[in-house]
Amino acid sequence: MVSLAPGTHHLSLPSDDDRRQVVHEHFSTYLRDNRITGVQQVILEGRPGTAVPEYAEKMDASLIVGPSHGYDGMKRMLLGSVAEQIIRRAECPVFVLRRRDAE
Repeated sequence: MVSLAPGTHHLSLPSDDDRRQVVHEHFSTYLRDNRITGVQQVILEGRPGTAVPEYAEKMDASLIVGPSHGYDGMKRMLLGSVAEQIIRRAECPVFVLRRRDAE
């Protein structure tokens, strides 16, 4: 919400709890709409390239499955690759799925 008064600006940002709730609701809707069951939702905070492998190790996961944008060349160099970071840090196998609409 943005409220403006002469000479002042105020920007109200959503709280961490609000953002977590939106993510939870979005994922719940996705699972329901696609009739996916048997999945546990976990919302991690931090850098995905380190948070995901750390959580997988903590849970003694036997496999990490994740998406990739499929960037290569200059885009990959500039944007980095979370999938690569996860692969390098994970103690278990990592299965990376390239998006259908990847460039």
